Amino acid sequence: VVMLIATFAGALSTGCLGQALGVEDTLEDTIQGLANNPIGALTIAFIGPLSEEIIFRHGMLGGMLRRGVSPWIAILVSSLLFGIIHWNPIQILFASALGVMLGILYTKSQSIVPSLIYHIINNSIAEAVMLITGKEQDPTSELLDTPPVLISVAVVAAAICIPLFIYYWHKPTLNSKH
Repeated sequence: VVMLIATFAGALSTGCLGQALGVEDTLEDTIQGLANNPIGALTIAFIGPLSEEIIFRHGMLGGMLRRGVSPWIAILVSSLLFGIIHWNPIQILFASALGVMLGILYTKSQSIVPSLIYHIINNSIAEAVMLITGKEQDPTSELLDTPPVLISVAVVAAAICIPLFIYYWHKPTLNSKH
């Protein structure tokens, strides 16, 4: 629940901050073009999240943890770099915050699976929004103006993510002494 609320709040605040500061979405046309073809859609929904989770959570975050770096330092460093590689000023803050949540999932579960599932769902929802509305999601739009299909997708995502997050949050870690 916390991750879903944080994801929505992050998207909303990123949109508001971007509009207030006049920051452009420099990749909107590129991302929209990807979403409109099968290979691009597959890349946004699955290949991107898989490669990013392998690189940033398993490789970078996991590597720092294995070397004894403090979990919070490792999460923050890997998350900031995760945000920066999106190369879109409007996405850096949101992607970094998402990286923190995914890093917490990875660190707590000691598995790439929950962060990968959440990342795939996040990107799939964003892709669905682009395909339905014809543009990247405007996080400042009224919830009531959101097409019913998008609300349905969000409910399905919540139904999948909430139990996974609860399961992995309560699951003892491999090095716990329970």
